[in-house]
This record gives sequence, structure tokens and C-alpha cells, in this order.
Amino acid sequence: MKNNTKTKAKAPGKAPGKAIRSEKKKKKSKSVPSGTSRSSVKGAAASPKKGSKTPSTQNDAQWIKGMDLQAKGDLRSAWKLYQAVLMAEPQHVQALYQMGIIALQQRDYPMARDLFQNALQINEQNAKAHKNIGNALLGLSQLDAALVHYDRALQLDPGFISAMDNRAIALTKLKHYDAALAQLDSILVRVPGFWPAYVQQAAIHLLRDEADLALACYAKAHVLNPSDARILNNQAAVHSMLKQFDQAIDLLQQAITLNPKYAEAHNNLAVALLGKGDLRQALKSYDKALRISPEYADALTGRAKLLRTLNQR
Repeated sequence: MKNNTKTKAKAPGKAPGKAIRSEKKKKKSKSVPSGTSRSSVKGAAASPKKGSKTPSTQNDAQWIKGMDLQAKGDLRSAWKLYQAVLMAEPQHVQALYQMGIIALQQRDYPMARDLFQNALQINEQNAKAHKNIGNALLGLSQLDAALVHYDRALQLDPGFISAMDNRAIALTKLKHYDAALAQLDSILVRVPGFWPAYVQQAAIHLLRDEADLALACYAKAHVLNPSDARILNNQAAVHSMLKQFDQAIDLLQQAITLNPKYAEAHNNLAVALLGKGDLRQALKSYDKALRISPEYADALTGRAKLLRTLNQR
């Protein structure tokens, strides 16, 4: 009987810059106090004046302690220390900056924007603050405004790779694909080993239906970072889209060898096996994906469709 089960592999690179997601478990962080509002942030750093005075030794000690707590993932305690520093010294630009970083980590983009704006009022020539306010604006989908700040960051620091990388993301979201690819090329001229640029380029090529160019970019990324299973998974997903199931299966088996607990790779292996007509092995791969991630929607849907097909035989 003909196999009528049609399931798509999870397409890679839908959001350039996020095409590869870390499989590493993140440190549990204590979040920012829920009662913290943007008005309290602005009040703590109200009307900063240019030309900040030299921070006091005591406030610097508190700021450094906050940095240590932030690095350990205790964002709540770090946030409170930074607030205390700003209450004592509203022009303490480092405390403002680190609070902005925490707000970005918490995806509170309006608060991050406000904090970095306050930091820039104290020191407009802070390339990192321009880059990070760009990131906040990117999170708010204010893409043209984000580009203004990325451009300013690069005026201040022409070799700022992170600003170039995120600028390429903004350009891609604006569908300025040629400009985004050129920006990523400029990164690779400066840092030939910067493999995430190839991943972003692959995602852009997929958006332009240039699958062969996407595969070439993923291959370059893999050469530079051969231990990353996610690159292999993304390559395989493109091969499945092209119905090149043998290549997809080979790459996914390599990815699973690198990371046996990679649920997405097991799911995509099931899809490739379905494409080959190997329904029983596909079911086993779906089962493995769901043992790792029981609520994985793609695997649940694919498995249910496959069971219906098997029951009809």
C-alpha cells in the first residue's frame, strides 16, 4: 500500500541568528523582582547629566558584587544591588548598563531600551550600549531604529563583530537580503572562523529558496564547528526538503551520535525515514524524540499520523 503519511522536517534557519539553538541546559536564574516597573527604573536614574563624576569606591564595590551575582545567574539579587547603586549615584553608567543587560536576558525589551537610553545620555560614545539598545529595538521589531544604533556602534567601533552580526539580523528581517549577506561577508573577512555567519547566510538563502547555497553554507559552518549537532540537523532538514532522504539520514545519524538527547534530530530522522518508506523505523525515532521531550508537538503530530497509516494496513 502506498505510504500516505506526509510529515515535514522542522525547517532550519527560519530566523537568521537563531537558526541553531543551544541544546545546553541554561543555568536557572532568579528573575528580576516582579514589582519592578519602568517608572522605578527611570526614577533610579532620573535626568542623568553628561560628564558623570567619578563613581565612589563603595558604589563600585556594590556594582562589582552585582556583576558576580549576575554571572552566577542570580539576576534578582544583582538587580537589587544595581538599583541601590543608582539610588546613591544616579549617573553610575555601569550599573545602568548591567540592568539593561538583565532586562534583555528577561526579554523585557521596553525596559532594556529605557535603561540603555539612560546610559547613553551619560556617555553617548558607548558602542556596547548602542549595540544593546539596538538589540532591544530589534526585540520590539523597531528595525529601522535598531539599524541606527547598530550603525552608530560600528562608527564608534568598526570591528564590533556582535554589532555587525545583529545588524545582519535586522537587515534580514527587513528583507534586505543582499545587504545582510554582504554584512556577514564582512564579518568573515575579519574573522574567517566565525561559523555563525555561515549559519545566518544559510538561513537567508533558504528565505530566497536557494537550497543549494544554504547547504554550502551549512557545510562551511560544520567544517569550522564539527562538534555541533545542530548544524548537521539543519543540513539534514534541507536535504529532506529536497527529498534527498539518504543524505538526510546520514547527517541525522551523525548528529544523534554527537548528541543522543537531541529530540529535534530524532524527529527529523523519523521524517527522513518516512520519506524512504521505512515506517517502523520512523515510529521508533518518533518514540525516541518523545522520550526525550514528551510534549514535542511536531513529534506528537507526526507519530499520530504515522499510527493512523499503520492501522489502515
